[in-house]
Amino acid sequence: MTIDPMLPPLQGPVVPLPCRTRELLMMALRDAPAALVPPGPQPFPGLVDPWPALASEAALECRLEAGPAPVDFAVCLRDARRSALAGALELPETEALSATSPDWNRIVRFLREWTQAGTGLSSGVRAVWLEVDATAAAPFLIFTIDPARYYRTGRGDPEALLAVLRAGLDPLADGLSRAAADGLVRVVAGLPASAQVLHAAVRPRPEGAVVRLVVRMPWRVLPTCVASLGWSGDPAAFEDSLARLCRRTLVHSVNVDLTPDLGPQVGIEFHHATAPDTDPRWVDVLDELEAVAACSPAKRRAIEAWCRMDRSVEVTDLAMRSRRGGVVRLQHDLMVKAIYTPGARLRAKAYLGVAPVLAIV
Repeated sequence: MTIDPMLPPLQGPVVPLPCRTRELLMMALRDAPAALVPPGPQPFPGLVDPWPALASEAALECRLEAGPAPVDFAVCLRDARRSALAGALELPETEALSATSPDWNRIVRFLREWTQAGTGLSSGVRAVWLEVDATAAAPFLIFTIDPARYYRTGRGDPEALLAVLRAGLDPLADGLSRAAADGLVRVVAGLPASAQVLHAAVRPRPEGAVVRLVVRMPWRVLPTCVASLGWSGDPAAFEDSLARLCRRTLVHSVNVDLTPDLGPQVGIEFHHATAPDTDPRWVDVLDELEAVAACSPAKRRAIEAWCRMDRSVEVTDLAMRSRRGGVVRLQHDLMVKAIYTPGARLRAKAYLGVAPVLAIV
């Protein structure tokens, strides 16, 4: 692959190019600034690549505080490739993978349910992400519910949402505990009418796995909302921090954990398809993160450089694989997550997204 920073942006429709997991990892690692991903081998013991080219995009997860830090990796499988995934799940390699650990067995069970027509997951989930932590032996799975199905009128039906969330979380947890199930009902029922549940996962942690929900809502209702759901922090202090981070924004995706009460940490996501060194929304949040030492100046410059590398590329094998005429573009994307924990300093992560697409010319 070669990158020419002088090429102009491509015009016209683009088509995602499916890749193998390691192809996406290599693309991301090669372009990642050294301040975020220091050169050298990335261990990722949980990264396996048993299936053909099915993934459409991926992301490196990088800590933004000063100094070296672990880097995680996530890859996305979208519903457009579900029929191909269904065939791959019947390969002997999948059976062997499923037998390697309970974590992989749960993931394969979820994917089979998702790719089987007529199930609750097949009709309600539009994408899954497999996230591999730097030192984990296996990934964990995040699923994305279909907003067109559950928020057709702008407001969700709690019972319908609970049905798809349970259908996805049960196989990933080998059955939700009573406390987790009760917490899920309480949280979904207690969300404001303006909120939308986007993603869900069973998130591994040293003290035990927890259910994580990603919910989109206006940030001004967030402190009151989490406090009403059992969060232990100070809503006023949280609101003060949010006001500095979200000066020019209104709505954000928010990460909350069911432990079985809510929290303690809450993640606030920032994602704008613009340059982080010129868009005032980006500048505000990065200024604040840098001011509280959640993002070092060197790493801020690195994520700005990452976004400037979104250029047309020549990827011969991917272009041939597409069987269509056109030019391949390797798109770079950026999401930043600020992590608020009561009584602790603010932390932040950057998600460096990479997605090869074919531009039809």
